[in-house]
Amino acid sequence: ICVVGDTPRDIEAAHANLGRAVPLLRDDIDPGGAMLLPFVRGDLLAGEGRLDDAIEAYRAAERLQRVLAARHVLAGPVREFIAVTQLRKGDAAAARVTLDALRPDERGGAEGRVAIAALRLADADPSDAIAALDEVLAGSIPVLRLGTRVQALVLAAAAHDQLGHASTVEDLLEQSLDLAEPDGLVFPILTTPAPQLVELFEQHPRHRTAHAALLSDLIDVLRGSAPADRPSRLEASRL
Repeated sequence: ICVVGDTPRDIEAAHANLGRAVPLLRDDIDPGGAMLLPFVRGDLLAGEGRLDDAIEAYRAAERLQRVLAARHVLAGPVREFIAVTQLRKGDAAAARVTLDALRPDERGGAEGRVAIAALRLADADPSDAIAALDEVLAGSIPVLRLGTRVQALVLAAAAHDQLGHASTVEDLLEQSLDLAEPDGLVFPILTTPAPQLVELFEQHPRHRTAHAALLSDLIDVLRGSAPADRPSRLEASRL
C-alpha cells in the first residue's frame, strides 16, 4: 500500500486514495480489512505533524480489534505507533502506559522494540535503547515494513551520539539513508522520536555520504522548508 509521499502533492493524493477506499472496506462487513484505513490515516497524519489527529486515527484502528475474533496483525503495531507519536509530543508518561499494555510477543517484535528504544532515549538511557534494537538491526526478527528498520537505525544513531561514538553514528545514519533512498522513505525518518533529530543529520558528513541530495532534502524538511524540486516519489509500505 502506498501510504505517504515526500511532497504536499503526494500527501494530498494519499488522502484522496484513502477516501476512495472507505466504501470498499466497511467495518460492518470486513472489520479486519477496515482496520487498515485508520491505521494508514494515522501514518499520514503523523507524517504531517498532526500528532493528536494521528493518535485519534490509531485509536480508531485499535477499537476495531475489539470486534474481531482473532488477533489482527496490526493490533500490536497500532499501540506501538501510538506510543511513538506520544513520544514525539514529548509525553513519555503516556507512552510508557501505552507500551506497558503490550503483550510479551508484541514487546519482542521489531515495532515494539523500536518504540521501547525511543522511550529509553526519552529516559536518557542510550545503552538500554541500543540493547533493545540489537536484534532489529541484526535482521534476526521480522519487521512489518522497511520503515521500521530505517527508524531503528536512526534511533540507534541517536543513542550512540549520546554516548559519543561518532564513527558508529555516521555508519548507522548512512545505513538509514541507504535503505531510504530507493523508495524515497523520508517519512519514517521524519516521524522518528529521536532527540536532536535535525542536528543528527546536519552533522552527517556530506562529503562522505552517497546520498547528498536526499540528505539535503531531509534536512530542509526537518527544518520546515520545502525540499528542492524533484520527481515525486511515494513510499511503498508493504503490510
